[in-house]
Amino acid sequence: MLRPDRNRTVYYRSSDPVRNFKLRVVVRRVTAALLVGNGLDNQDAASLAPQQRDERLIGWQEKIFSEAEIERYQDASQCYTLQDEAYHAQVTALLDNRPAAGLLYTYADVDDYHAHAADDTLAHGAPVSTPLQQRMTQARHRRGNRAQALRKQRSEQHSAPVTADSDGSNHVLDTPFQVMYVMASLADEKGQQRRDYVLACIKYDVNGVLHMAPDFTRDRLPYRLETPWGHLYEFELHHASHTQAASDAQREDLLLRELALKQANLVKQRVGNVFAPAPKGKHAMRLHVAGSLDCVCDVRSEPVYVTVTADLPVGWRWSGGQGFGVLSSQLITPTSRGEAFLGLPLDMTAVWSPSETDAESTSPCPPQTSFRVVVEVNSLSSWGSRRLEGYALLHVPTTAGRHVLNVQTWRPSTGHVTDELRRFFVGGAVELDDPSSLGVPAGHLGSVLNKFGWKSVSGPSVTATFNVARHWSTGAAPAPTDVKQVLGVLKQAPPAASAVMADYTRVVERMQELTQHTTRLQEQTTA
Repeated sequence: MLRPDRNRTVYYRSSDPVRNFKLRVVVRRVTAALLVGNGLDNQDAASLAPQQRDERLIGWQEKIFSEAEIERYQDASQCYTLQDEAYHAQVTALLDNRPAAGLLYTYADVDDYHAHAADDTLAHGAPVSTPLQQRMTQARHRRGNRAQALRKQRSEQHSAPVTADSDGSNHVLDTPFQVMYVMASLADEKGQQRRDYVLACIKYDVNGVLHMAPDFTRDRLPYRLETPWGHLYEFELHHASHTQAASDAQREDLLLRELALKQANLVKQRVGNVFAPAPKGKHAMRLHVAGSLDCVCDVRSEPVYVTVTADLPVGWRWSGGQGFGVLSSQLITPTSRGEAFLGLPLDMTAVWSPSETDAESTSPCPPQTSFRVVVEVNSLSSWGSRRLEGYALLHVPTTAGRHVLNVQTWRPSTGHVTDELRRFFVGGAVELDDPSSLGVPAGHLGSVLNKFGWKSVSGPSVTATFNVARHWSTGAAPAPTDVKQVLGVLKQAPPAASAVMADYTRVVERMQELTQHTTRLQEQTTA
């Protein structure tokens, strides 16, 4: 059987609270009897000296003091923080009935300690701090970086050796966690030299993941460590958490149900159960568009701003009777690649009503294009002059879902060099009197629109995102509930359905006539 690796970290996930976690740790010195007999029975293990074997049941964040910590915290003059005072009270109560010295002790998440540069050894005892060091520590506490400094110190002192595999996985976000260490204080035969070793490092993060380094022993061989003076020790880590009782499981299930019910009620209060009614009118449609004007590409180094308006075609009207117009509130400086990221939100709601001819039909054709969004891109030079960069016309689709549009802008031009120089140095340019001329003007009548003869210059491109949701009003009559009403509806069947049933009846009758005629012919032939 292979001996497990001490540098391996295993991850566990549990829905049970971490306060119920229990760990049984057994550490013993390997003697000649252990090497020959491959272990000790209970009587032989109990016969070992207290300094050669120790076993403890440790809970989550349970503090077990070492001999050096007892000597430190029993002196009230060495206590400078609230945590030190709490440890002083615990040590004072412990001295009244002091147990025998053992090999195991722990460091909790709130402990502050110092370590050597070795991988898994700690300095014997805690150094006595001077008043200057204590004042510096209190200053760090007031700055509020104590917890971050402690976690950084622990990660540097007790982390696994950096390898090629772990080097790429360490560049992740720092997830808040709690940590505790199970330590062993091992001494030589005379007790003059002592080293402290990290037996286990246990972390629990906010995602409910338990980091166990090394893993539980289970049915494998125990872990081993060797001291500088040649002593060999073995230690085992066993999961000793109690199984959850039926009453506790029922109580926790009830608590989770109450929490889920409370969350559902909260969502119901925020969302509500009354929704907006369908738009008035037969076969009317309400179109809600929530999107954004994302960016303007291929622009020069001057800051840009945009003006957004909307043009409604025939048959459309704004919901609530209000128009739509947006002006970007700040100048956007483009990047080195010529991209100006706007992130300008757009929220529009319009209602479409079919014409009188379409409303009389049973299924009017919905519009293929809704209102049009007109984007005007302008730039501001370093001299404070405004320049028109171009116009863009975005046709908002009527299909529900997410739509990303990328449209090239253009601006009118006279083609004269003088106008271009005036635009560059002084500002201003030839502009459209009516922005609706980008598409079909609102007052245009007829099927032909002539734009021949316009001179234009291409400009930057505009990218926009639209999230479209539509609400239809079918205008159908309510479903009948009485038998007489059902018969009346059947009598008022559409003409197309009645014609199909009549054709089907004639086909069936013709088939029956052909069958009878074939039967008579067979009888005459037989006779």
